[in-house]
Amino acid sequence: MELTFDERMRVAETWNFRYEAELRATHRFTRLAQELRETQASPEVIRLAEEAIEDETRHAKLCKEVAEEYGFPYNAGPADVTAVPLAPPGFKKSDALLFEVVAFCCITETVNTAMLVETLNLTKVERIREAVRTILRDEVNHSKLGWAHLAHQTSLGHGGFFPSVLVYMFSQIGIDEIVQKDGSRESEALAEHGELNDERRVRLFASTLYDVVLPGLENSGIATQDLRAWLEQQDVAPS
Repeated sequence: MELTFDERMRVAETWNFRYEAELRATHRFTRLAQELRETQASPEVIRLAEEAIEDETRHAKLCKEVAEEYGFPYNAGPADVTAVPLAPPGFKKSDALLFEVVAFCCITETVNTAMLVETLNLTKVERIREAVRTILRDEVNHSKLGWAHLAHQTSLGHGGFFPSVLVYMFSQIGIDEIVQKDGSRESEALAEHGELNDERRVRLFASTLYDVVLPGLENSGIATQDLRAWLEQQDVAPS
């Protein structure tokens, strides 16, 4: 189905957003890999973090290519992105690292994986399908990295701070952008090009949190009652 100019720019903006997110992820994994080595994380986790640096570099290039193909105007020079640490001020290094790995890998990358699976199921455009498949293969491992590090650290008795900071953590990872409804992705044509409309995106986000993320945290002994109450206040609830 043919897209209007505005619809093509909507798809282009989505892939530019992904491009900048992948650049930011490259910077983040570069730092995390170094910190994981310095704190003697498990060899498997370190390996996954080091591989993720190359993964995200490739993803950024691919996302920019798709954005350009849909007409995004790259005429202002390189994207200026930063990957600031996510932990609250005052955390010791190992706790700050654990906080960031959980926030970025267990939560963000797990949600990204679910969104990409849904996009792959939705889109009919082979170029989008190819790009999503390429990214999806790696995102699964980035999520796996987080859950493996969390399981290892909690088995050693670490992470007792989590129940008191989970709401802060979720406020740091852009939940407001995910649940914001602007009605700009509702057309059937955009769906064919992989754009998730408001209802589908919010429903998928909620189901991923309640079916995967929250049980995963609880399986590591982390109480989530306060987080669940806060999510309900944000109108994020399972359907």
